[in-house]
Amino acid sequence: MFHRITRLCRERLVQNALALYGVTFANALLPLVLIPYVARVLGPGPWGTVLFAQTAAIWLGLLVEYGFTYSATREVARHADEPEKVRQIVTEVMAGRLGLCLLAVVLALVLWWSVPEFRAGGHILMVGTCWLGLAQGLSPLWYFQGMERMRLPAVLEVACRVLYVLAVFIWVRSPEDAAMVLVYQAAALSCSLLITLGIMYRQTGAGLGTLSGAWRSLREAWSFFLFAALVNVYTRANSFFLGLLAPPAAVSFYGGPERMMRGILSLTGPVNQVLYPRLAWLVKHDLPAARTTVRQGTLLVAVVGTGLGLVLTLGAAWWVPWLLGSGYDAAVPVLRVLGLVCPFAAVNSVMGIRWMFPLGLDRIYNRIVMAGAALNVGLVFLLVPAFQAAGAAWAVLAAEGFITFAVFILLWRQGLNPFQRNPLPEAQVTS
Repeated sequence: MFHRITRLCRERLVQNALALYGVTFANALLPLVLIPYVARVLGPGPWGTVLFAQTAAIWLGLLVEYGFTYSATREVARHADEPEKVRQIVTEVMAGRLGLCLLAVVLALVLWWSVPEFRAGGHILMVGTCWLGLAQGLSPLWYFQGMERMRLPAVLEVACRVLYVLAVFIWVRSPEDAAMVLVYQAAALSCSLLITLGIMYRQTGAGLGTLSGAWRSLREAWSFFLFAALVNVYTRANSFFLGLLAPPAAVSFYGGPERMMRGILSLTGPVNQVLYPRLAWLVKHDLPAARTTVRQGTLLVAVVGTGLGLVLTLGAAWWVPWLLGSGYDAAVPVLRVLGLVCPFAAVNSVMGIRWMFPLGLDRIYNRIVMAGAALNVGLVFLLVPAFQAAGAAWAVLAAEGFITFAVFILLWRQGLNPFQRNPLPEAQVTS
């Protein structure tokens, strides 16, 4: 038994899964350490402003990332044994991201001039938001994930997140320090970013790239970018919408529970991250084995997601005062609703992203997500004026449930649902 476990731990897939779970546990644990401190020191209003700015940074980072987490990971995984091809992929992706960085800076300036919350937060808030967005978007983890070499990047990410938490504990002492939360977060991410970029360029010998190569990488990743943007409309954007429709305190009443939910839901993330490059290969070479893998992965994340969701929903009245402190009673019903999101989000992440994308059904999936995003936005503007943060939570639950059931039904009708036992039809696999 011991030798069998030793052999299993030597497999690259298992090593990468363990590395990703190390990052995931750190990402789930560190917010539980940081949120109670920040919520109490800053208070609902200033913390709401920070959450609003962090959401804006996520959108800037999403623009720079541009879906390469999916498209470039897939291509690197398929050509991992072709060094010249991998060098070309890295060169073109990074050239495309350079142009996107310039666009992100322009958009950050537009936000500064057009959104009162940014102007009220001062120049430091704006600089921190822009810096954080660029640091998140430029991450080269897609390369290491595609090459299945996640151990070192995982260690670096955890170490830098710990530095961020320590910096907040040491230097954030009052509501006047709210903007520095973003600066410390961006600085910590930049440390990991510089090291991993250096390793990637040294291993691949990638160059500066050309305009034609940059355009080709952007064109190939467009559907993935559209998907990521649509997903973020109903998973990450509600804090931003709340900042436009409600007082800053309402943002914290929603953003605090959402951080808890996303942090604990991230415990299903390593399964998805490890599955994606493997499924990209299996769909091309062994479709029945791919379907079996998806079925097992879906069952696993469904059980984990349901359990985690029940922990949040049933324990909301205890979690909120323990983590956020006094003055956040309005966050209790929000957390109860968001706990119900966990099983839907976990299942959708496997059956939608990890299964439909390798099958070449990304455009169909994007249409489903687009409908779910529209449902979320419509419900936010309908419910938030009357129900504030709780209305935003119900909007997310409705959108996530709609997308999950729509994906399940669509795959069943096409004979590609992993829970069907029928012979698989010939699938159109992405090239």
